[in-house]
Amino acid sequence: MKRENDSFEKSFSDAALGLRPFDEFIWFGVDDVGNLGCFITGGIGLVPSAVFADREKYFRVRQIYESLPKNGTAVCTKFGYVTDLFSIGWAERGFFVYEWLNKTGDLEIDAPYQLWVTPNTCLKINDLDVATREWMCQFHIGKGVNFEMEVYIRRSFEKFNC
Repeated sequence: MKRENDSFEKSFSDAALGLRPFDEFIWFGVDDVGNLGCFITGGIGLVPSAVFADREKYFRVRQIYESLPKNGTAVCTKFGYVTDLFSIGWAERGFFVYEWLNKTGDLEIDAPYQLWVTPNTCLKINDLDVATREWMCQFHIGKGVNFEMEVYIRRSFEKFNC
């Protein structure tokens, strides 16, 4: 019987190697005002290489985030698309949820992650414990970027999983 953790490990490994399409993979970022974002790759989206630098830390932080209580409601911002409970659940924990929608698979295109679901109650970086906050600082999404807009990560990071 396949364990859920095995699936996370395979998704992490495949995404780190840039093997596309990989299973849905999520990573987290922080904007200029301290809001937290959850980025869903759609199986092909770009992920900053730094996400894969410390596997144990990634899984520990993800586990912390998954255990956070749902402290609010969510507003779907991308109408015409089916938003799953997975995305809504992250927004209910306070994350802005983004989805990679460049389904062409062409990674040279400077396609954005598009805002999918917005939290009514935002989780801020200062709400996190010190160790998690320090780890998250390396995933700052560009100067002047806030999570109320599309996010072009090619403009914020140097290396990716491609």
